[in-house]
Amino acid sequence: MDKAAKTGWEEALARYGFCIEDKYLLKRSMLYTFLLGLSAHGFVLVNLSISHDAVFDFYDGLAAHKHQIGLGRILEPFYREITGSGLLMPWCLGIMAFFWLGIAVFLVCKLFGLSDRMEVLLTAGIMTVNISVTAVAAAYTPWLAADMFALLFAVAGVYFWRHYGKSGRKGHLFLGVLSVIVSLSVYQCYLAVTVVLMILLSMQNIFDCEGAAKVFRDGMAGVGMLAAGGAGYYFLMKFVCALAGMPLAKGYYDSVTNLWDNRESVAERIVHCLKEEATHFFAKDENVYPYQLIWTVNCLIGCVCICLALRLVRQKRDEWSKGEWALLALLTAALPFAAYMMRLLNLHVHDLMVYSVWLLYLVPVLLGKWTVRGGWKYSTAKDGSRHGLSCCDGGIPFFYYLFLHTDGQCGVCQEKGGE
Repeated sequence: MDKAAKTGWEEALARYGFCIEDKYLLKRSMLYTFLLGLSAHGFVLVNLSISHDAVFDFYDGLAAHKHQIGLGRILEPFYREITGSGLLMPWCLGIMAFFWLGIAVFLVCKLFGLSDRMEVLLTAGIMTVNISVTAVAAAYTPWLAADMFALLFAVAGVYFWRHYGKSGRKGHLFLGVLSVIVSLSVYQCYLAVTVVLMILLSMQNIFDCEGAAKVFRDGMAGVGMLAAGGAGYYFLMKFVCALAGMPLAKGYYDSVTNLWDNRESVAERIVHCLKEEATHFFAKDENVYPYQLIWTVNCLIGCVCICLALRLVRQKRDEWSKGEWALLALLTAALPFAAYMMRLLNLHVHDLMVYSVWLLYLVPVLLGKWTVRGGWKYSTAKDGSRHGLSCCDGGIPFFYYLFLHTDGQCGVCQEKGGE
């Protein structure tokens, strides 16, 4: 009976792309996420630090819930009430946030085949130690765990979409739609995370020579998943707002109504998006480190990306069709705009709204992985780890993650836009 039960359990895991050996990757993802999270954000979790929007929640929790519903974050109050995510329990907020983050790191590593210690550590560092997580922990403490919950479902949507492409099961795509709805209903800005990861996965499929037609079909299925998720979220939002007697808020920098009230031209949005990119790359805002150091590190990372990309193109130039070249060029051009999607849709953005930008730091890790895939030999150990030369061992500098949480606006408690 135990054997049969075990077999059934393994089959259930395999249906969604998991296996028993994934427990080692899960443990590693959780370990690195908690270690880095506690190192970077631990002070907030062991101190009652009430500032910025957290003050509003401290004095009137019910009004804060209504405000969130008015902003279209219709499931955020439900999540916080169910999990007891109160401002007076910062330690519990942090533990729950790192738990959701750890699962998200695990799913990202699964999606891209990252399993070496350095690869997982870098991924956990990128997703845990960045200005967006730092800002929400420091100045929006009550929403820390809820936002990471939204991030998890944004990643889960991509995971289900990817396995729809592998299996063709529409149930996986339906789960992806539900994941998008949940993520949007808690915090809308993580939609950009879904789009960035889908673009990177599509590029990976091209490098794996899955064919232009297959990549295009999967991409269209992903667009349909996002559209269905957005439509489902819209109708759910209308229903909850009517049920709560709370109209959608207007006039705020983060109002969901900005999607249809924004009168900027497409050209203006593109220009502002490029300006945001330059601001982050050259670290024009205040930073803990001198800005010259930040943009120098970014330039070095950019050079590493260019070298790896050229090497990868040389390896694959005889294997790709014209359709694959065209798709790759289109995806490469779309990637930075996907990362800054919130600026394309909204007049103003701040640190919490650009989490997807930090995922661009995955690009050198992934380029290294794609470049060496199938080219170098690895020996597989019992625990599922691979020994030998890794694309991150000396090739991708570890130190850059130290700058990640300062490569942007570090005055997390300052007034921004209409806050």
